Amino acid sequence: MKVNTIPGASYALTCTAACTIHALLSDASSLVILETENPGQYFFIAPTDTIEVSDEHALVTQTFKAAAPGLSARSGIRPGVNADLKNPTVEKAV
Repeated sequence: MKVNTIPGASYALTCTAACTIHALLSDASSLVILETENPGQYFFIAPTDTIEVSDEHALVTQTFKAAAPGLSARSGIRPGVNADLKNPTVEKAV
């Protein structure tokens, strides 16, 4: 089955049997991005706008858009920022 995706977005695959996911490339070729031997839930990042899933009963769900490597997802420590705890729960003994 073909599934439309957003390139760079994260997806969860829930499959009922062994399953393979191919990214469909613009030149009509494909690239294997995930191959499972057992049923279960797996995560992947979509590299293209369409994927093909071998298990017709599988469920593909967008989970979230992951932060780019080196960037914080939300209000994390950024380069050049002091990493001290704002609300420490344990005080240093004197």
